[in-house]
Amino acid sequence: MSAGAAMSPRAGTNTRAATSTRAAAFARLAARRARQLAEVGQSDQAECWFDKAQGAFDALPAGPRRQLDRARIRANRANNLAQADRYAEAELLYAEAQQLFDGLPEAGSLMIARVRLRANRAGNLERADQPQQAEDLYAQAQAMLTSAGELHRVGEPGANPPAADPPAADPPAADPPAADPPGVGQLMAGLCLARADNLVVIGQYADAEACYARAQVLLDAMPDGVNEGLRERARVRMNRATNLALGGRSAQAEVLYEQAQSLFDAAGDDRAARSQQAAVRSNRGRNLEAMGLPEAAQSLFEQARRLLERTEG
Repeated sequence: MSAGAAMSPRAGTNTRAATSTRAAAFARLAARRARQLAEVGQSDQAECWFDKAQGAFDALPAGPRRQLDRARIRANRANNLAQADRYAEAELLYAEAQQLFDGLPEAGSLMIARVRLRANRAGNLERADQPQQAEDLYAQAQAMLTSAGELHRVGEPGANPPAADPPAADPPAADPPAADPPGVGQLMAGLCLARADNLVVIGQYADAEACYARAQVLLDAMPDGVNEGLRERARVRMNRATNLALGGRSAQAEVLYEQAQSLFDAAGDDRAARSQQAAVRSNRGRNLEAMGLPEAAQSLFEQARRLLERTEG
């Protein structure tokens, strides 16, 4: 081509396409690098790469695929900022990501992403001392996951806790192909547990009990796993028991505390396990004191003290 010849329209189109391809590749590489750094706790370095990736994605031509990329990068960046206790910055990005996700066409995999985003955003608001705003998002997420038909109903426990471990329930539906592990059932269980803990903070004890009860049934319906599974089953019982004790239902709380103690004791003997074993004994002891059983309470307090000494020593 001579120096004064004009570039053909096709050549210009090819050049723009090549530039866009390189820009998209850089955006994906920057996003991957940011996630890698965030996973190993290098949040400041991760934030620099998230910023680069977000800018690169935002500069690409618009379209459904790019809107999804822009939503995901904001959600991941917000998660990183929340882990670094930068709650206000994280909230701005969570809000942008939610708007982008909600503007995309309905799809099963996107429903899971929308639920996870609301749950993460709610957790960030909890840590920022905004529990009522967090409750609004938890409620949305739980309603979305239920109404989408992603989960078989495994039972709606009544207001009163069981006197013993609940009977085996129908297992949750198989995970939809597009859903990320650990699966929809475990997602709902974690969502119910987080929402219940937040409801206790805002004093909605009856609503918290309903969420704890559902989380317990869901967790108990999961296949037996390693120690972490036992700890989750123990944690829901301990938190549920504490909520019941706050409402004056000490005898029902004692049943759950006893179950939680057995599960924590079976879940290992590492530092974290001993801290949990001490916590459940202390909580159970205070409940037994409220029931007029000081000797039994004192025995548990002494056990908790010895566990903490082993942990700190």
